[in-house]
Amino acid sequence: MGSRNRGDVNYRNPCLTMHQPWASLLVYGIKRIEGRSWPSPIRGRLWIHAASKIPEPETIKAMEDFYREIYAVNGITDLKFPEHYPTSRLLGCVEVVGCVTCDELVNWDQIPEGVRLEGQTKFCWLCEQPQRLIIPFEMRGFQGVYNLERKIYESAIRGISTVAPPLPVKFPLPNPRDPFSLRPGSVASSLSSSSTSEVNRSENLVAAIAGARVAATQFSKNGSSQSSTVEDLCVAVQDSNHSVFVNGMFCKDPQLASANDFFASGFNESGMPTPTNLGFAVNVLNVARMPGLNTLGISIARADLEPFGLISPHIHPRATELILVLEGTIYVGFVIPDSKNPFKSRLFAKILNPGDVFVIPQSMIHIQYNLGTTNATHLSCFNSQNPGVHMIPYQLFGSNPPILDDVLVKGFQLDKKVIEHLRAQFS
Repeated sequence: MGSRNRGDVNYRNPCLTMHQPWASLLVYGIKRIEGRSWPSPIRGRLWIHAASKIPEPETIKAMEDFYREIYAVNGITDLKFPEHYPTSRLLGCVEVVGCVTCDELVNWDQIPEGVRLEGQTKFCWLCEQPQRLIIPFEMRGFQGVYNLERKIYESAIRGISTVAPPLPVKFPLPNPRDPFSLRPGSVASSLSSSSTSEVNRSENLVAAIAGARVAATQFSKNGSSQSSTVEDLCVAVQDSNHSVFVNGMFCKDPQLASANDFFASGFNESGMPTPTNLGFAVNVLNVARMPGLNTLGISIARADLEPFGLISPHIHPRATELILVLEGTIYVGFVIPDSKNPFKSRLFAKILNPGDVFVIPQSMIHIQYNLGTTNATHLSCFNSQNPGVHMIPYQLFGSNPPILDDVLVKGFQLDKKVIEHLRAQFS
């Protein structure tokens, strides 16, 4: 419905679904540029709908910090942000007056410096005249630009209120008679080779820009219609000075990043043996060991199993796992609840030999067991910088403080002496 790649769509009441907090920032007139990886197919009124994903507090803070800093460039320091960022709601509308490339926007000296700093994507949609709904409408959104249903449009048009932006901007049209004259390439011809942004970027401004870029990557990487950033660099650092807190880690100033942030060695060796008699060792390469992995959504581990060694039932709460066997014969499997009976489960298992690959869906209970009489090795790739691991027997029988005996006795239908024995094994 209204695919962004179609040029034959008749847009009557065009609408765009955006993630929060970007959606509210746009209809409140704080955000003037809507960044996309594709040029705007429309001119005129564009309705703004907020997607269903609830924004993380860190994301909201990163974007509010970004706009505080870029408005301060133009002397505005009393920004009033939305009190709430509602989701799955039609919020209001803006007027799209044109679309230019990022290079054109950042070098366009006819517009305020703060607006030019919003140019962080391949294409920049130029938005004016924000209006917001007094009462946002609950509705379902779609990808790309699509038409509002007529009933929703007729109700929305009666309930919009004009917004007074903190810094109203008027984007000059190359040809006032042609509403489509402000398009990619139309501004480039009027820019001199020496026309570059003269903004003096303070440390706070640099950090705010980095935080905004990183905040946007959480959507652009999973195929969302949210803006895709021009550059993506958020190297994890323990020190919070001159850094931005994003996705559980602090990000160092991109100018301070080095090749060592993206390098690690020692993966040709097995990891430290686990403090158990299960017979396996794991060498983990995640964001804690390679800071450059931060926000990139990937990590890897090497597992070495002794003959008949077992990685006991466990889950990775934040990642899917792709297993590649390098050596030996390994029995791999995961279980999922039976869709017809939650008290039963289905097992998906295979015996893997060198070169075989098996995937474990995110958060599924799974095991790896060396069937052979020689050592076995496999690599595990994860779609998270920090997949996490919950070793189920140790969490149930080795928790601190311990789970009540009566709970475990009844839950597992075991004798109390057996529970005590299991506690001794896994504590």
